[in-house]
Amino acid sequence: MKNCASQTMRFVALLSVLLVSPLYSQVVDPDDPTGAIEAQLTSAVKNQFGSEYTLGFQVLDSVIARNGSTSDNGELSDPYGTLKGYILFGADKTESFDDQHGIMGLYKNGQIVWHSDSVMKGYWGGTFAIKDINQDGKVDILVEWTPGMQLFSVRHLWIISWNGTTGTVINQTNPENGNTTIHASESMFDLISIDTSSAMLVRGFWPDEEDFLEWFPDKQFSTMPYVTYSWNGSQYGLWPDTRQIPRNEYLPANLLRVNPSCKVIEELDSLKYHYVFKNAASSRQSFAKIALVGLSADYSQIAPAKWDYRGYMMTRPVAYWASSLVARSSAVRPGDKTEFRVASKNIPGIIRFYAQGSRPSLRATPLTVDPTIADQFVADLLNNSFVGSTVGPVKLLSPYIPIDFLDTLSSFTTQSRSLGWIKDQPTADKYLGYFNSARAALQQNNASAARSALKQVLRNVDVDSSSTLTSEAYALLRFNTEYLVSQLPSELTIDDLIAMKHEAYEKKWVGDDHFVKELDNGLENAKKHLARGDSVNCGKELEKFQEKVKREYDKTVENRKKNKPRDKRFVTEEGYASLTKGAQSIIDRLPQKRKK
Repeated sequence: MKNCASQTMRFVALLSVLLVSPLYSQVVDPDDPTGAIEAQLTSAVKNQFGSEYTLGFQVLDSVIARNGSTSDNGELSDPYGTLKGYILFGADKTESFDDQHGIMGLYKNGQIVWHSDSVMKGYWGGTFAIKDINQDGKVDILVEWTPGMQLFSVRHLWIISWNGTTGTVINQTNPENGNTTIHASESMFDLISIDTSSAMLVRGFWPDEEDFLEWFPDKQFSTMPYVTYSWNGSQYGLWPDTRQIPRNEYLPANLLRVNPSCKVIEELDSLKYHYVFKNAASSRQSFAKIALVGLSADYSQIAPAKWDYRGYMMTRPVAYWASSLVARSSAVRPGDKTEFRVASKNIPGIIRFYAQGSRPSLRATPLTVDPTIADQFVADLLNNSFVGSTVGPVKLLSPYIPIDFLDTLSSFTTQSRSLGWIKDQPTADKYLGYFNSARAALQQNNASAARSALKQVLRNVDVDSSSTLTSEAYALLRFNTEYLVSQLPSELTIDDLIAMKHEAYEKKWVGDDHFVKELDNGLENAKKHLARGDSVNCGKELEKFQEKVKREYDKTVENRKKNKPRDKRFVTEEGYASLTKGAQSIIDRLPQKRKK
């Protein structure tokens, strides 16, 4: 005989079940705010099955969209589109004290399209999963039924295979009482994938209570209280060869394919890495964890909604995100995607990502306080995930050596081609040519020639980003090349000086078209002398350039002092400083040799 305290606990628990049950909830249903669906469906059920039936229902399009499972480990989907527009209902006679004749059915366009035999026991407690769990091309609907007051903590799982026209119950039943043999405690069913092709397993939790011991006195497993059910080719049930899986086993989490993309943009003094990870429609699992391996520690991040940032492992460069423990439906289902951002001052490199599929979490055991648990977790992450490449902020090699950095850029180009980030070989060869030219120039201590080759890279990536470069290749080539250019010794060329002069004209630091053309002619003459090896006359032309700029600058200053209007031909202080200093830097580097 059960004691009074136990009876009280059972009553409180039952009351909570009634308050959230689809049958007894008094909360307005957002899928049926006016009650029109309930009225139509109630009329149809009573007309067809009898007035003593009461019912609960779910609008499947809505409940699938929000993944409204009875369990954190459930998954609701419509993989073949055969449930669109349907309403799932459960009807029973428990209010008439008959708990043996429950019915499941599907309703659409004002009529009951299909219904089961009246064999369910108790009343419908909700939907655990909607998925093709046995890989036969038909969606399966897994519904929980509860016996009510006598065994209110027990859930019976019925599995209905739906081909778009009719349903078939595919779970084993007990020949003595007609009930399903698949049982668990409330909200304690799991779906388990062991590979990409086999039927999924269903695992239930059997609490160490008299309820279950009375029902299954002959069932004993080493994995108790966890019991696993399997597919035998025609039914789900508890078979002699069913593999029993304990709760502390690391289950497969790599039964998926994740396609990444990353776009890198400048924002203030940092780079923002915008990641999108899409779960392939063919994946067997939703994915619930993403790790980036190889990141530098200096970054900030923004996690997607209902995902948690779990931190950075200082012992190894791993950053880790996971779907929320309190919102398991945030796991990314096949065909869906998630996105998040990382910001850092570090430039991009090639890193690895690890995506883990959603699976039942490990049972809380002494393992959780074992000091090796972190090593086990990391080993599982690195060896039991879908693995791919993306880009992310990385720590620069120290000491910095420009030629070694060019080798890194060539390696990025080769890897980008093999990863498909550079879409054809001629494009890859073009960039390898630029980097080889820059390398040869640096070996000859010719920073100007190296800079010229690298500027070709920067001009080309902007053009190729719309055709033959993905956002990953663009980020690698652009930002790493810009960094290398910024680290090269500053060696101004005459072409650079010509460009500076035109920029000064556009900024109104220099005035008068004829004056600008006169300066152009002088600099072009300097280039010709230098091309012939005549550094002396090149220097003389540059000195004339300085004198002309200074003369007009002095006139401009004098007019300002006398409060006279500025002449059409003028040079401001900014123009004078940039142009004369630029010319002097070239003069200082000219070879000291005479004209032949």
